[in-house]
Amino acid sequence: MWYTGIDWANAHHDALVIDEWGHQLGSLRVSHTAQGLAKLNTFLEQIIGTASKEQMACIIETTHGLLIAQLLEAGWPVYPVNPRTVDRKGGLTLPICTVSLLTVSRWPN
Repeated sequence: MWYTGIDWANAHHDALVIDEWGHQLGSLRVSHTAQGLAKLNTFLEQIIGTASKEQMACIIETTHGLLIAQLLEAGWPVYPVNPRTVDRKGGLTLPICTVSLLTVSRWPN
């Protein structure tokens, strides 16, 4: 199982992929364009190899828009997260979605 935290923005998106043990496998910044989103899709496909896309959870800070539509159309499981969920930690310099992802990955099974 892999987890991708995607920090949504108007001009670009930052993605961070970790495995089920919290090890970072890669990160990528893409523009908010069809070409940028295609690059994100290729990046995710390279990480999973021949595994099912169902093994990659895409965790993102929004519930609508081109990014969500592209991920869903490509068959990626998408899980919106409210950025306020981890806002209370305060003083964070990492994207909120990345912090959520890293926090969740450290929860015991």
